Amino acid sequence: MGPRRWRVSANLIGAVDMDWVFQCKPSIYDLRKLLANGISSDWWRINQHAKLMTPGDRVYFWESGDHAALLAMGQIVSEVDPENPSGRFGSVDIIYESKLEPPIPRQEVLQDPILSQFRVFSRMEGTNFPIRDSRVIEAKGTCDRDAFRMAIGQLVDYRRFMKAPPCAILLPEKPNDDLLSLAKAEGIGIIWPSDEGFEKTLHLW
Repeated sequence: MGPRRWRVSANLIGAVDMDWVFQCKPSIYDLRKLLANGISSDWWRINQHAKLMTPGDRVYFWESGDHAALLAMGQIVSEVDPENPSGRFGSVDIIYESKLEPPIPRQEVLQDPILSQFRVFSRMEGTNFPIRDSRVIEAKGTCDRDAFRMAIGQLVDYRRFMKAPPCAILLPEKPNDDLLSLAKAEGIGIIWPSDEGFEKTLHLW
């Protein structure tokens, strides 16, 4: 069997102020089903850290429970509303920009060289979690040269707005040697899934 294949349906957003994990419980909010039905935006309940959230922040959407997994990535697109339509708690508007197909289960997230460093993925209690030491990752659903060159250009643009962030391109499989050499010359890491979890180039994390 070859490497585990998955694709990203859209690009990540870069140059953000902070990254977040928003967690959902399937019995209350079945995001997996909603994504399968094509949802692209919604509002999200905010229980904590409301003062730190700003439009443009990146969000990782995590499903809890027996089948815990990273389902999607997106961004916050509004200021925090102190009362959502229910009148009980704050909320923000979000968009789902990158749907992971298939989702990345907890055991694979904990093997990833980047995500495994974020303790929120192993100890989840609550709804909203900040990731304070952000890395910049550009996800592409193909390894062709045009997509690869675009990813490098986007990362170079994004990191102008951050203080020397580690940068990487997340791909569905290992690219060819020429593209690996190009990324190395630009100081950009490459991450791809394998039978054992994830592999990467450069010791950036």
